[in-house]
Amino acid sequence: VAISRAAGQVPNSPEKVVVAVARAARDGNYILIFAMLPESYQADLQGMYERVADRVDAKLYNKAWVFVEEVLAAATKHKYKLAEEGAIPREMLFQYLPAINAVLAVAETMKLNDAATMKRLDIAYFLAENGSMLHNIGWKTAEVFQKKETAMVRMMMEGVKAELRDEVKDNRATVLVTVGEESNETEFVMIEGKWIPAEFARMWPKFKEEANNNIDEAMAELEKNEEKLNRAFAIAGVAVAEFERDGDLESLANISSAFEGM
Repeated sequence: VAISRAAGQVPNSPEKVVVAVARAARDGNYILIFAMLPESYQADLQGMYERVADRVDAKLYNKAWVFVEEVLAAATKHKYKLAEEGAIPREMLFQYLPAINAVLAVAETMKLNDAATMKRLDIAYFLAENGSMLHNIGWKTAEVFQKKETAMVRMMMEGVKAELRDEVKDNRATVLVTVGEESNETEFVMIEGKWIPAEFARMWPKFKEEANNNIDEAMAELEKNEEKLNRAFAIAGVAVAEFERDGDLESLANISSAFEGM
């Protein structure tokens, strides 16, 4: 349903696609950007996600979530001490902790802290339900540390212009894209009824192949280290409990050392 609704908003001309992508990126309308992709590309991305999810050990995944929640709870409890001791810059600590907790709250609402639910996740549904919220969290966090740069990026997105240079022929078109004071011609092609940059279409098969190979390598490495990771979580969990109890910063070093060499 989510992808069908967004698909109905996809522009049918390449110059309008350019502007729509810029506005969607500005507003966090990621489901619309996803819907602008050819359906086979959407399926490829969902397949990449499932390629990872299918090989994740459920017990290890759930254990990792519990660990992250415990670390954040302890850090939130002792944030003033962490700031006073200079372990983490105060401004960064007080901005990032709420942002991370907000992201985790979204994940928990979607029940992504449970491996069984995580493995069934539909990317389109997730983007439709949470894209805008996560976008706003990210923008607010970025504005704290890079206010000028963030404002500039937003202004560039708002000022994107596009003009069709020639008539559409054989499902190909040339669009003059203007960002700020710079203009460049970009060739677009229609794939499965969707207008995308020709270079993007050319690179997609290689991107897909390399992404899947990288996923396989990463998951093989993770599977090889599952026993080590289980031991590390056990050791680090004790250290987190000690830090949560009394705020002893030496416990933080024990948390870090538990994962050394991974």
